[in-house]
Amino acid sequence: MKNYVVYWIREVGNTEPESQGYIGVTNDPKRRWKRHRNKVSKPKGKRSDYYKVYREMRSKGLNRYRFEILHRGLDKNSAYHIEYALRPHDEIGLNTARGGYPTSPKKLSPIDQECQPIS
Repeated sequence: MKNYVVYWIREVGNTEPESQGYIGVTNDPKRRWKRHRNKVSKPKGKRSDYYKVYREMRSKGLNRYRFEILHRGLDKNSAYHIEYALRPHDEIGLNTARGGYPTSPKKLSPIDQECQPIS
């Protein structure tokens, strides 16, 4: 089913999704953006402090960030391939981990050999 999107959480003024902000994948953008905002405004436990994206958004203020859809109408594999191309390794922009892996490894196998990062 082609209902996945690749999104970019960016600070106002950011223009480079390859190196700035946070890249993610979802099949429900409104719900996902709401969850991100809730983790900033209502942190629960230490995990919300672990993620660089939430620390940055909390320190600079939610009003400085935008949720932008970069690609839409994708199947899950295509969405994760694009995420991996934008985040081929850890610590790019506000992402802590590289892209291409869903939360549950059982849902999708690693795609390192299938996808090369954008040059």
